[in-house]
Amino acid sequence: MLPDLKTATLYALTALVVALGLATWGYRTQLKATSFALATAFCNNQRHAMFPKAAPDAQTYETFVLLCVAAGLWHQHAGN
Repeated sequence: MLPDLKTATLYALTALVVALGLATWGYRTQLKATSFALATAFCNNQRHAMFPKAAPDAQTYETFVLLCVAAGLWHQHAGN
């Protein structure tokens, strides 16, 4: 009798997916941290560019953004 190749293939693919997921976990975590840092830097630069004389504090800017969002004047990111 021939062994069931479908089951063996599924087990092998599952093991490969798990191994690759574990092997790349550290890289994905670093990428997320880097993306967050870059997004924060971008937002801070935008905040200072909009108010060149004196950038508002975070709470004031948050209120400004929320008012713009409510008025439909602020961009919405995908997934929101």
